[in-house]
Amino acid sequence: MRAIKWLIGVFAALLLFWVALGLLLRLMAALVIAVAVLLTAGVIAAAVYAMIRMHR
Repeated sequence: MRAIKWLIGVFAALLLFWVALGLLLRLMAALVIAVAVLLTAGVIAAAVYAMIRMHR
């Protein structure tokens, strides 16, 4: 009986660990995407600004 409870405990801990890891990876991915989008927007804005300045 004790071994079964221990196994269930280990399984639950592993499950929690994997869920936490998945959430962390998802957050990291979201952060990377957000940074990439911001960088792209910055580069585009700089290019547009440079074009406008050149035309004047």
